[in-house]
Amino acid sequence: MKFLTCAAKDLRLFTRDRTGLFFTFLFPFLLIGIFGLIFGAGYRLPDLHVAQEDNGQLANLYVSTLENVFKIHKVENAEAAEQNVRNGLAVVGLVIPENFSRGGKVRLFYDPAKGDIAISMKATIESVTQRFWAGGESPVESQSVVGREIHAMQHFVPGWSIMFILMTAGIGIASTIVVERKSGAFKRNLLAPIRRGSFLGGHVFSAFVIGCLQLAVYFAFGILVFGMPVYGSPLLVALIGALVVFFGVGLGLLVSSFARTTDAASSAVWAVIMPMSALGGLWWAKEMMPAWMQSISNVLPTTHAMDSFRAVIMRGEGLAAIAPSLAVLAGFTIVVLALALKLFRWEE
Repeated sequence: MKFLTCAAKDLRLFTRDRTGLFFTFLFPFLLIGIFGLIFGAGYRLPDLHVAQEDNGQLANLYVSTLENVFKIHKVENAEAAEQNVRNGLAVVGLVIPENFSRGGKVRLFYDPAKGDIAISMKATIESVTQRFWAGGESPVESQSVVGREIHAMQHFVPGWSIMFILMTAGIGIASTIVVERKSGAFKRNLLAPIRRGSFLGGHVFSAFVIGCLQLAVYFAFGILVFGMPVYGSPLLVALIGALVVFFGVGLGLLVSSFARTTDAASSAVWAVIMPMSALGGLWWAKEMMPAWMQSISNVLPTTHAMDSFRAVIMRGEGLAAIAPSLAVLAGFTIVVLALALKLFRWEE
């Protein structure tokens, strides 16, 4: 029965390993819970903004059929439907023309920056509309509000870049500080002819440089290997990336203030970044989530970072268009850095 003794020893060690317990039980439950809340009640399509210019019997029947699939949001006219899509208030806008009952085609405005959710809504609308159409050609005239070709990598590169930069910056600086504090390196360096601010600043700057290199490598890979177009200013892309890196560094500093081991530091960063990635639209369009989850998503820094990247990369927007999102991202960064510096400990 010696194997039982060995097994009991392993189990005791496992129960004392907080990091192991976190990744074995809590972390999977966290992700399962997020996926369950988003997809557990079935696939949810965003509201369809409709400008109904034809109030005839056939047009009303058409709208009633669409209501079996979408939640319809009525708007005043075609201009409003298009503008709502351009402003990000809707994924798809549909215009039912005055001559719909006499065989007129419907007009559809969509935002390709929304990825698969826009494609799915377009396909569903075309399928429903085909039932009311006697002609042989498509009954839907689709128009992208972006006016440019959208590349799949314009979704993937920014999303995964944000997630991995935040994880690398956060875990990297948090683990480094925990090791140096635990080993007494911080205490010894306090005796050296160097200011505390310079010593800590060196750690922050090195983490920032690594994060910027990550951003450059990820985007270069997407551009050179997959031909990803960037329609906006590369300087704005760099500015957004710099704020993301600083936020990750600040998060790592904050985590290092209470983490006593490198395992605890990495677990804490993972526990923050993964939910923020899922809810922030880095993995899928946030419009797929329930309304209350979208409300949470709208205040997360990851959401504003992703929205800013997409606006610049896909739409070619300038600084004025992304300024509100940059302000939110900068605000989170300042708050996290301020808390980290206030709570920072030089000794165990």
